[in-house]
Amino acid sequence: MRARGIITVQLEAEGSLRSGAVTRTVTFEVTPQPATVQIELPDSPVFTGSPCRSAITTPPGLPVLIEYANGLEPPVQAGSHPVTARIVSPDYTGEASATLTIAKAPISFLWLEVETVYDGGPQRPRVVTEPSDLTVVFQGPFSESDPVFGGTYIFTATASGPNHFGTSSTEFIIQPRPQSISFVPPADMTYGDAPQPLSASLDSGRPVRFEVVSGSDIAGVDSDNRLVAFRAGEVVVRAREQNPAARDYAPADPVDYTVQIARKEVPITLELPSASSVVYDGSPWSAIASADGKIFTRDITLLYNGVEHPPVLPGTYEVEALGENDRYFGQATASFTINKAPATVQVESSLAFTGNAATPSVTTTPEALTVLTRWVDPESPPVDVGTYVLEVVVEDPRYEATVLADVTILPRPLTIEPAETELVFTGSPQTLEILTDPPGVAVTQEFFAVDGPQSFGSTITEPGEYTALIEVADANYTGVTNLPVSIVPADVTLSVEVPETFIYNQLDQRPAIASDPTGVDLDWTLLKEGEPVSAAVDAGTYSFTVTPGHPGFSGVLTGEFTIQPAPLTISLSALTTVYDGSSRAPAVQTLPEEVAVSFAFSQEGAAVSEAVNAGIYTVEVSSSDPNYTGSVTETFTIERAPILISWEAPASTPVNEPLTLTALASNGYAVEYALISGEALLVDSVLTLLGSGPVVVSAQVPGDEKYQAAEPIEVTVNPLFTEAQIAVSDLFQVYNGGAIEVEVETT
Repeated sequence: MRARGIITVQLEAEGSLRSGAVTRTVTFEVTPQPATVQIELPDSPVFTGSPCRSAITTPPGLPVLIEYANGLEPPVQAGSHPVTARIVSPDYTGEASATLTIAKAPISFLWLEVETVYDGGPQRPRVVTEPSDLTVVFQGPFSESDPVFGGTYIFTATASGPNHFGTSSTEFIIQPRPQSISFVPPADMTYGDAPQPLSASLDSGRPVRFEVVSGSDIAGVDSDNRLVAFRAGEVVVRAREQNPAARDYAPADPVDYTVQIARKEVPITLELPSASSVVYDGSPWSAIASADGKIFTRDITLLYNGVEHPPVLPGTYEVEALGENDRYFGQATASFTINKAPATVQVESSLAFTGNAATPSVTTTPEALTVLTRWVDPESPPVDVGTYVLEVVVEDPRYEATVLADVTILPRPLTIEPAETELVFTGSPQTLEILTDPPGVAVTQEFFAVDGPQSFGSTITEPGEYTALIEVADANYTGVTNLPVSIVPADVTLSVEVPETFIYNQLDQRPAIASDPTGVDLDWTLLKEGEPVSAAVDAGTYSFTVTPGHPGFSGVLTGEFTIQPAPLTISLSALTTVYDGSSRAPAVQTLPEEVAVSFAFSQEGAAVSEAVNAGIYTVEVSSSDPNYTGSVTETFTIERAPILISWEAPASTPVNEPLTLTALASNGYAVEYALISGEALLVDSVLTLLGSGPVVVSAQVPGDEKYQAAEPIEVTVNPLFTEAQIAVSDLFQVYNGGAIEVEVETT
């Protein structure tokens, strides 16, 4: 016992066979013990924006209350802060004090715009601090103003605040200001033009001068800053700064422009042949050119489509006269045409049909000229009989002609013969196979009665005698003939195409019968076990007779076929159940569904009519539908049923008085009792307590072939007692840090 203050203790004595338990309450006082408090301050703390806490030691584990100038919250701001620590344990007392000093935090400086360009006015850099809400004082190289001219200068910034202090210096550079030249591009010139004024300026206002840096023999700059052309060619004119820049301006880059000086144009007269167009005759044709004055010191060049030689062949020619030197040029152009000479064309007018594309002969005057032929209607070369238009164009560099000529293709006589005039009945419309020379020519067929004008159209079907009229149906041929024709009846051969065994599928099934010829309608007669049936659906053996259904055919086919039962898939579930006194069986699912099945049970090889008692069975489930076959065998288990015990036993009973135990089993079986612990006498279901302690009794029900043994239930029965007396002394003592003991006596 280690508490301080007024202590209350409750004492309790156990009872005996002769008396019951006794309880008594007593009080006494324990005073606190002095203790020493030590305050440990942080080592040179610096402001961080977070609370700065003090650590407390001696003796360890005691609760201490730390107070600062502003209460219980640790200080955050820079400065000196008083600290007081006081023990708040009920068993100890003690107090101490100290001073906590938090130094100002350093400042981070970021210099901006430390390099600039001369602009004619005072300038200084910019500085940003972290934190930002501080007072900043600048000190530059001059006491009265900031620097203006180009150079390197030193600036210092000092920043302070309630919790921060710092200083930083940097170099500040003013660079010379760049300057540029604006040069108005000079225009291209022609020799003989007036001098062209040049214009350029510096953005700083300083003077600019001009010079020709390439082509000084072609043009120059006069004293009035004008460009003067000496002859035709290309010159480069430059504008540059007249004097070197001062320290506050950087040198300007010169600007160059290229000027083209063209030759001055003079007129040239061009004379063509006697007419603007002539007809080819095999001789060359030429033009004459001339110019005024003595500007050109050599002859003028004449070009015909870019070539100096006068042309001979037909065509259109561009004539160009050129004269030039380093100051002047002249040019004249014209065109004239040498036309093709006319030619004569003759085309073959008629051809006999051959089955190939028509190729009439073509002749020309002069002879052997190249020609291009094109069929106008149709555009492809014609093959069939008819009249067509052929266009013939002479393709020659010297001559020309175009002719549209009619060309006629005449029909050809055709020989017609039948391959066979006696046909066999097929049940389908028939025609004759006609042989032609040449083969493959289309013909029409029409059939008539032998003894009259009745027409059967282009085909015949039924047996009999006919007359056939055959005519050529191709416009490229001519021909017609009459032929006698007959159709005789046909025999039909019947055979089974597929195996004669089927699997039950709830549909009408029977062998596929092939007929030769194919497509003949068939009549069926079916017997099952000697009885006529209309369809073969159920499993079993069938006999059949098949005959043609058309009077134009004859033949018969007999035979047998079998429909086997379909396989049945049987699945069992719920193969384990619990005994309930009734007949049990597993759950069954079939594929296909809802097919009737039967059950057969056995135990240890002996058949049983049904599964009722607990135990392990072999169950066979098989199809009872004659259209299906299949079975499955599994192990089926009926487990023993559980027994539950219900028992409401008394919590206590007087010693030496008999108590009847009343537990019940859920299946009505007798309950057996057993003494587990304690002083007592148990006879069948009667319990008598003999001692002062509790007694533990269990109830259980044994199992058999139908039920499992019940889980035992244990209950505790306590004896009843009379009350005992307790006396307590030595109840006032002084706290000494150790355990406290009192004197207790019971009666």
